[in-house]
Amino acid sequence: MGKIQARIPDEIQEIASAVIKSTGLTVSDAVRMFMTGVARNKALPLDLFQPNLETLQAIEDAETGRVERTSLNGLRDMIRSDKAEVYKSAKQS
Repeated sequence: MGKIQARIPDEIQEIASAVIKSTGLTVSDAVRMFMTGVARNKALPLDLFQPNLETLQAIEDAETGRVERTSLNGLRDMIRSDKAEVYKSAKQS
């Protein structure tokens, strides 16, 4: 069997360990369950990636059609315009 070591801030370790122990598991059990799930699903658990409020609002805007749509060329033009503005402001400084 392999061995895993990780550097974790003390506060996070204490809180997480208490939560894990309250379920009747050890930290080793929880890590083993996590690694087994990753290996089985070939992906990290989705619960690790919870969107923040800004992302949730962007998702809602996209789903309800409250977004400005553009073509790939339009996107390129926006990027060029932004780069030009950055260049102008840097040149003026």
